[in-house]
Amino acid sequence: MRLGVACDYRGTVPGLTDVASGNVSMEFTDLAPALPLIHAGSLKILAVLSSQRNPEMPHVPSIAETVQGYDAMGWQGFFARAGTPKTIVDKLNATLVSDLKAAGNRGSIQGDRHRRAMGHPATIPRLCRCGKRKMGQGHPRCRH
Repeated sequence: MRLGVACDYRGTVPGLTDVASGNVSMEFTDLAPALPLIHAGSLKILAVLSSQRNPEMPHVPSIAETVQGYDAMGWQGFFARAGTPKTIVDKLNATLVSDLKAAGNRGSIQGDRHRRAMGHPATIPRLCRCGKRKMGQGHPRCRH
């Protein structure tokens, strides 16, 4: 079953705006920028894209409950310029992980319904390759 044509946007907000205004029927997006539109009643969340329901939103099904084996949980990375010395990358990573684990930061991260999973910078290229392989390139006519 084909749901439509994949269109790439230059950012989350233009895509959300098109969904909320009825120009497109749906979007796969990060939850944090969509929350204000969901709370305002402009958008309805249909499912989380992970393989399991988000414990912060138990009433929202996972897409895997409909499409068995589907898992497209998004992730965010912290990037530095290519060629940055490994000692600096390791120090930045350690500081970021420490800050994300700090008690004062837990509320804002959980408040956006993000689940935290810290890793090592070496895992980023693998995540990029896997994401590209899973999600494809989108439709060539839709390059917003």
